[in-house]
Amino acid sequence: MRLERISFFLSLLNNPHQKLKYIHVGGTAGKGSTSFITASILEAVGYKVGLTISPHLQKITERILLNRTPISDDQFIYYVNRLKPVIERVKIEGKWGYPSYFEILIALSFMYFYENKVDIAVIEVGLGGNLDATNVIKPEVSIVTNIGWDHMDWLGNSLVKIATEKAGIIKPSKIAVTGVTQKNIKRVIMDKAKELNADLLVLGKDFKVKKHQNSFDYFFKNTQIKNLKLSLQGDFQITNTVLAITAIKSLSSFNVSDDTIRKALLKLHFPGRLESVNIRDKTFIIDGAHNPMKMKALVSSLKKIFPNQKFPIVISIKKDKDYRKILDLLLPIASEFIVTEFEKVTDTGVKLARKSKEIISYINKIDSNIKVTTTKNAMDTFHAMQRIIDNHILVTGSLYLVGEIREVLGLKWDIR
Repeated sequence: MRLERISFFLSLLNNPHQKLKYIHVGGTAGKGSTSFITASILEAVGYKVGLTISPHLQKITERILLNRTPISDDQFIYYVNRLKPVIERVKIEGKWGYPSYFEILIALSFMYFYENKVDIAVIEVGLGGNLDATNVIKPEVSIVTNIGWDHMDWLGNSLVKIATEKAGIIKPSKIAVTGVTQKNIKRVIMDKAKELNADLLVLGKDFKVKKHQNSFDYFFKNTQIKNLKLSLQGDFQITNTVLAITAIKSLSSFNVSDDTIRKALLKLHFPGRLESVNIRDKTFIIDGAHNPMKMKALVSSLKKIFPNQKFPIVISIKKDKDYRKILDLLLPIASEFIVTEFEKVTDTGVKLARKSKEIISYINKIDSNIKVTTTKNAMDTFHAMQRIIDNHILVTGSLYLVGEIREVLGLKWDIR
C-alpha cells in the first residue's frame, strides 16, 4: 500500500500538508526529544510552531501541539467531526479500507497546523521512515537521530535494513542531519543522501559537541556556542540537542540567535524522559526507554547521576520488544523489581504488554536472589511503590507504563 491511502485521504482534504514548512525527525531513539527541543528553540524566537509527537502518555491531545500547547478538547472534537465523512469516503472511494488510527491523527495535525497558519511544523516519524504516514511531507530538513534494534517485524532483521527504511525521510536537494555513529550504518545514510543530492550534516564531522561536567560546547561551521547548559537530564539529551541546533542553524530562512538557544535550553521539561519527580519522601525517576538502545543510554546516565546506586525498578515491556536485552541492562542497577502489565491495547483489543510471568522468569533465571513483586495494574503498582523503603524508584520499560504511573501519581502532562 505504501503511502497511497494517506495521500488519497489528504487529497480529499485539499492537501493541507503541501502548504507548510517542516522539519522531519526520525531514528530509533531520541526522535521525540529531538522534535520537542527543535520546536522549543524555534518557539523561543517567536515563531508559531506546530509539533507532533507519539505516543501520548496520558491524553491523546498531547500528540498535536501548537507552541507546545496541546490542541484543546473542543478543537480536537471539532476536527474529528470534520474528518468523519472524509474517513468514510476513503473507505468507499479508495481500495485500502479505512485510514489507520495514526493516519487520522496525522491528517488532523496537518489540518490544524495549516488552519492555524504555523510558520513551521516539527513532525516526528511514527514508525520507520520511508513508509511512515508522515513521509508525505517535503521537509526543509530531515533528522535521522540514530539507528538501533527496534520494530524488526516491520523494519527488517538487520541494522542495514532498518537504516535504509529510516533514511527514507531524506529528501532530494534538501538538508539532512544525522547523529548515526556506526560506520556501516552511517554509510547507508551517506549513500542515500548522495543519491538524492541532499546536503548531509554528520555529527562528529560537520558539527561537533564537547561535553563537560555540567555543560557542553557546540561547533558548526563558523558557529561556536560555548558553555551551554541543559535543563533535561542525561548525556543522550545533549546529543539530541545538538541535532536540533544543527537543523535550525541550517535553515537560512529562520534566524535564531545563539543567545536565544542558550536561554531556551534552560527551560525545557519533557515528561517521561529521565524525569525526576519528588512526591513526599520519594523521588520517582520516570523514563519511557523501551528498546535496548534507549535503555543503554538511560542506564549510562543513571550511573553518572547516581554512582554506585541501585534502584527498585517498576517495569512493563511491550510484547514486540527485546525484553531480555532490556533486562540484562537493568539488572546491574536493580535492587528489586515490581513487574506489571500496562493496560494499552491495539485497535482490535489485543493487549500490547508482555506477560509479567515471562519477565519474572527471565529475571529469576539471571538472578534468583533478587526480590520480584508482581502487580495487576497501575493502582496496584502505586500501593506497592508506597511500601518501598528506598528514596528513589525507577519507572521504565514503556511509555505506556510511564503514562499510567504518572496518572496514578497525580502528575499533569505539561511541556511548557
